[in-house]
Amino acid sequence: MAETAILEQCKLHPEGIHDVDHAAKITNITVTDRAVAINRLLSQRKLQIFKDGDALVYKEVKQDEAVKFKGLSSEDLLVYQIIQQSGNTGIWTKELKQKSNLPQTQIGKSFKSLEARKRIKAVKHVAQQHRKEYMLYAREASRRITGGTRYTKEE
Repeated sequence: MAETAILEQCKLHPEGIHDVDHAAKITNITVTDRAVAINRLLSQRKLQIFKDGDALVYKEVKQDEAVKFKGLSSEDLLVYQIIQQSGNTGIWTKELKQKSNLPQTQIGKSFKSLEARKRIKAVKHVAQQHRKEYMLYAREASRRITGGTRYTKEE
């Protein structure tokens, strides 16, 4: 019952609903039941949680999106979400390690898994040749990373 109420509120706000607003709209559920339901929805990958400033935001995961991530570990999903938030500027390994608190070996495994599924891609940074920026596969890299017109085939 709590899970249904949470998902109903998320459906009303497809861009996401802030935690405070969410809690205010669902008054018939205890805090404990709400937390258990949210954790269950997160583990079933029916709900996505992210930060907007200092606030937590809940967003329903669409069924076609859930299929794309079937079989990925929670660490892979965390890496994907951090890369997704970076936009077209990308994020490099050191910054991702700081944001995720995952060990370097786990981040490397996540990169391989996500790249094999064509969810992310690595782009060489024009100013810092030794550095790769990771971004979503479908995104076009920003001019700051690629150097603009001289960019071809991620080189």
